[in-house]
Amino acid sequence: MLRAIARHTSFWLLGCAFALALTSCRKSTDAPEESSTMNAEAVSGGDGPVADAVAIIKRCPPFALIQEDDRHEQQELLKCLAELHTYETAVLRKAVEQFITEDRGTFFSVDDMSKLFVLNRYIFNIPATAKTKEVRPFGGWVIPYDDGKGEMDLLWPFRIAENDQLELVGFGVGYMGEDFQAVAEFDFFNERFGRRQL
Repeated sequence: MLRAIARHTSFWLLGCAFALALTSCRKSTDAPEESSTMNAEAVSGGDGPVADAVAIIKRCPPFALIQEDDRHEQQELLKCLAELHTYETAVLRKAVEQFITEDRGTFFSVDDMSKLFVLNRYIFNIPATAKTKEVRPFGGWVIPYDDGKGEMDLLWPFRIAENDQLELVGFGVGYMGEDFQAVAEFDFFNERFGRRQL
């Protein structure tokens, strides 16, 4: 389903949600977790950790709706993401899949897609910037980039603070195009960068 949403300020330029191409990425020193090593019970869903993680995703405030001056909602989002970060990678992947499946039963909205957009950037140790010629899209997000330097801010809407924690600094996201491929991006970030240490 095509969609065109514009919730961005005049200085945001049209881009996509990008990850570094396989041929040009350097792998993080933090090895990704292998979901195949997880026991079946941990990722089976139902009343276990997967269901708990899905419930947390559902109660997260949508990043797409958060305003720059709304400190309460910003803190609520960061609290949810920090809580999700405590779950193992295989559990989170299953939770993302389940959240999308349940959401598509009604309508996979940009608001709900934006929750997974920030989740992927929060839990994985992705770099802050990448060359635009070395990236490929997983969705039609409207995010900032520096055309003069040919660089994409891959970590947006976060930045790493002086205490090495992530802080939310970007707002007013927009979206254009097909559904966000959140699971594919999740797998790519996990394989190339591994989990972030917070």
